Amino acid sequence: MKKAGGIIAIIIGVIVIIMSAVVLLFGGAAAAASTAEGLTPAEIEAAKSAAGTATMYGIVALIGSIASIVLGAMSFSAKKKLIGILLTVISVATLFANYVLAVSVIAGILVILGTKPETPVNPQQ
Repeated sequence: MKKAGGIIAIIIGVIVIIMSAVVLLFGGAAAAASTAEGLTPAEIEAAKSAAGTATMYGIVALIGSIASIVLGAMSFSAKKKLIGILLTVISVATLFANYVLAVSVIAGILVILGTKPETPVNPQQ
């Protein structure tokens, strides 16, 4: 289960990077639209607000996806459950920016469940 969780986290991270790039592109387009002539002041303010919101969501999703990829890769050699817990917490924290990261929460749970603690070796027995 640990490997499956890592693979899922990496795949979802790559997908969300692509999606966040598109969101950032639309945020830039909205910012450019706010400078168009013939708009009322209310329309300009709405376009600027939409551009700022889209840019913020894109950056948060980008950070969450990079964290998902890094923690997914680290989960293959995880000896403790900390990697799975971090993956789950970061995915939940960035969930409002991109709902696809909900699958990354499932990946984090799989990593937590699949990680078995090391048993101490006692050579005197």
